Amino acid sequence: MFSSSSSSFPLNPLAQINIQNNTLPQVDLSDPNQALRANIRQYFLSIGLNVSQAAIEEIVSADESTYGRNSYFDSDDEDEDDDPNSATPSRKLIRLVEDHHWVAAIERISTHPRETSAVGIQGRTPLHVACDHDAPAAIVQALLAAWPEGA
Repeated sequence: MFSSSSSSFPLNPLAQINIQNNTLPQVDLSDPNQALRANIRQYFLSIGLNVSQAAIEEIVSADESTYGRNSYFDSDDEDEDDDPNSATPSRKLIRLVEDHHWVAAIERISTHPRETSAVGIQGRTPLHVACDHDAPAAIVQALLAAWPEGA
């Protein structure tokens, strides 16, 4: 659940990211759409990237998931080993990128940065998949910020 100093929101696009009103433009945080955009912006600021509002809009508008309406993981994902100490990182991030679920991918990058180095089919990482699937540039930047060695 993300929060500001005054309230909590049921929508959780970016787990454990706090909105700091002094770093964000004035937004109505009671509006889930504005809160979502504010949290995406805050995530990018937290990793040292100052992305434009247009880049954030591109992520949200190009997202093909039903984010916020249904779960974005398939039911079989619940059984997948998500152990941070596992020798092999989960491939959930790769699937999110393959399916153009950009908002959920950002959340996954923020909560499971190790998955940016996961290798999927044909030896492809989430960065390869993102480039192959015309991901918004900010998604590629987030992947590179989480795993610079993947470049």
